[in-house]
Amino acid sequence: MSAGRRPRASWREALVTGLAGIGFAVFAVLSFLKADAWYLVLGSVMMAGGACAFISLAIQALRTDEHGGPGK
Repeated sequence: MSAGRRPRASWREALVTGLAGIGFAVFAVLSFLKADAWYLVLGSVMMAGGACAFISLAIQALRTDEHGGPGK
């Protein structure tokens, strides 16, 4: 493996969690547009938080080095 290439596992993890984050974000926006009660708005906000968590995991997966850990 060359020094500039990342292992497949980190790319795969980043892709899966990134797509999950995008899916959560789209679903949060669509459910917010249909929300007519406070608990539906709260659910949309929680889904948006989940989207942020998944996207941050995708960013962390891209930033890990090939030795398996951030900062090693």
